[in-house]
Amino acid sequence: MIGRNPFVLAGQEWKEKRSQITPAFSNNRLRACFPLVEEVLTRFTKYIKNEHEKDKKAPLELREICARYTTDVVSSCVFNADAQSFTKENSEIRAMGKKFVEALSSFGLVQFLLTSLFPGIQKLLKMRIMDKKSEDFFINLMLQAVKLRESSKIQRDDYLSFLIELRKKKSISDIEMAAHGVTFFSDGFETSSIGISHILYELAGSKNSQQKLRKEINEMIIDENGKIVYENMLENEYLNQVFYEALRLHQPLGIYNRECTEAINLDCGNGKVFKIEKGMGINIPIHCFHRDPENYTNPNEFIPERFDPENGGIKAFQDRGVLAPFGDGQRICLGKRFAQIQVKAAIVDIIRNFELSINEKTQRPLTIEPNHLLNVKVGGLWINVKPLK
Repeated sequence: MIGRNPFVLAGQEWKEKRSQITPAFSNNRLRACFPLVEEVLTRFTKYIKNEHEKDKKAPLELREICARYTTDVVSSCVFNADAQSFTKENSEIRAMGKKFVEALSSFGLVQFLLTSLFPGIQKLLKMRIMDKKSEDFFINLMLQAVKLRESSKIQRDDYLSFLIELRKKKSISDIEMAAHGVTFFSDGFETSSIGISHILYELAGSKNSQQKLRKEINEMIIDENGKIVYENMLENEYLNQVFYEALRLHQPLGIYNRECTEAINLDCGNGKVFKIEKGMGINIPIHCFHRDPENYTNPNEFIPERFDPENGGIKAFQDRGVLAPFGDGQRICLGKRFAQIQVKAAIVDIIRNFELSINEKTQRPLTIEPNHLLNVKVGGLWINVKPLK
């Protein structure tokens, strides 16, 4: 077990450079985007109910329906566009998103490993994860969205408006702005859908946790008009415990790579010190930290109560550097707060409207797809849904 937080490897120079070039959501902007998320939630819940009505015995595959939800949310917030993932069988944005995910399979995995070991190889060989056709599609989508927003004078406090402001302040080009939008889309829709699908899967397999969370939702998160109270959703203790426990077991990316920007001596415990030189590439196997019995009792079991306040809460594990589904330190995932909003909103709406159970079509024990960069399970995650009154 590593004693020092392994993510804190970057110096002040890197931190300052990153803050200058990378856009991020403010709390106010995140709050302003929540009605857009709620619009998609309505379509999401309606879609599940309609599928259940078609065939009450047919299971649902979580990854696919969750990817439709996150595609619509991110498309609305980034491109000011309705991806129509729930209403059109051949949604163009959804199809392009699928193509991007397919690129993260065998070749994407090899590319990730190569660039981790040899950082300069990506520029040398001009490697790309997204194919040219998909890239051009999203760039054109972004430029059209900007043109429409500016010509219509629509005031909407979303990610697109932030990028337009960034272009004025930093004098970035249209292509650079589009690149930020495409990056946010690719980061936001697939990893979040994987997160939602695993959280719902674990709740489907734990009747007690599901009932406890539903009680919390109905009593503390939903108001008298049946609406989600934004602040209560983000601050609810048990929802947060469920969120982090499921992501501990199934973080979307099992390995993080970092480049050390100043030499350090890393205390590995038991009197062992490892020197990391400046410029050295580091691969951090966070999946191993999350499943290490030295860090967690019964590490392979879904136990949200392990993060109860009397045990030190979530922060106690984060401070030790053994709980980091979004990474940590100066290179922590920039989309963390946005991801929490769209993921938690989906969990709240599904759990308050449906009773879930695992369908026998799910291949258990779960196995990670070996030819995929992200934490995708072999055979998919299949659940049964029962609408609640």
